[in-house]
Amino acid sequence: MAFIYPRSIIGILGGGLGAWQLVNAAHRLGFLVNALVTNPKDMVVSVADRVFYGELNDASALRQIGRSSQVLVYHDTTPDLTALQEAQVMPLLVQGTDLLTLIQDRYFEKTFLGDLNINIAPYMMVMSIDDVRQATDRIGFPCVIKPIQKGLGMAKKRILHSAADIEQV
Repeated sequence: MAFIYPRSIIGILGGGLGAWQLVNAAHRLGFLVNALVTNPKDMVVSVADRVFYGELNDASALRQIGRSSQVLVYHDTTPDLTALQEAQVMPLLVQGTDLLTLIQDRYFEKTFLGDLNINIAPYMMVMSIDDVRQATDRIGFPCVIKPIQKGLGMAKKRILHSAADIEQV
């Protein structure tokens, strides 16, 4: 990757507080910033130099911001790897995609952190009701069940307070 000079254009994938903070930091360092957001009311719209609207799984939107930026960065787990590949913007991603692959999969992430001897909450991967019963026997209650893929929303998360809650999973 070549040196990125001030006044270069950084493209930020996603919105929210993290993107807003990135834009302000980039401006303090002399960079211009494009942002790809889904919501016209997103706080990053007020500070970005140029705003693109679209989903982070939309190859066309990713291609548009990629064509207008020297580099691209993501600040959360939502960019879609398949769409990034289809948009042909992979060379622009300064973080690469290894980290994105890791943080989008809860099991990979937990295994990686565990391998580094970082203290993490107990976890188990479950595929069936029997797995859930074994997990709650090992972990105890309350217990949280989440999809392995991040970004699927809070609607998929289940909190089990007792064995009676297992049947709702």
